[in-house]
Amino acid sequence: MSNELVDLIQTLEQDHRRLVSEVRDLEQWVTGKKGSTGPTFWSRVVETLDRIRTIVKSHGELETAKLFPALREATREDSDWQLGMTEMQDELILKEVGRLCDLVSRTPMGISLPELKESATHLARWITEHVTIEEKFLFPKISKRATPPRNTPGG
Repeated sequence: MSNELVDLIQTLEQDHRRLVSEVRDLEQWVTGKKGSTGPTFWSRVVETLDRIRTIVKSHGELETAKLFPALREATREDSDWQLGMTEMQDELILKEVGRLCDLVSRTPMGISLPELKESATHLARWITEHVTIEEKFLFPKISKRATPPRNTPGG
């Protein structure tokens, strides 16, 4: 596998770890595990959502520009559904994060705490599914197909 492809997959995996960590923080804020809904609560939620949006946006751009073309080149049609699902998830996750950022940043608040909890749970599930599809199914396929076969001695 080329160094560029190895670097790409490592970068995307680092993004996944950061996303999972930020979404856990968001869930902890909205469930009260990181503090009450006092004066700093909403600003912390907005900051966390902004970080998630930044990561999701750059991650999606990287996937669109480099990962998806490499996957289409390296995999057969049997991966089309996984690739299509990943592309759709990218769009949905970015839209949901943007929607939440807009609602939370409104004054008066455009979302109730129960709605925010539900949305944070959905967002966490979508990101987890996205990470699973990429790391368990797509990355191994591209790694396997992009690695040239080794010459064996005597063969």
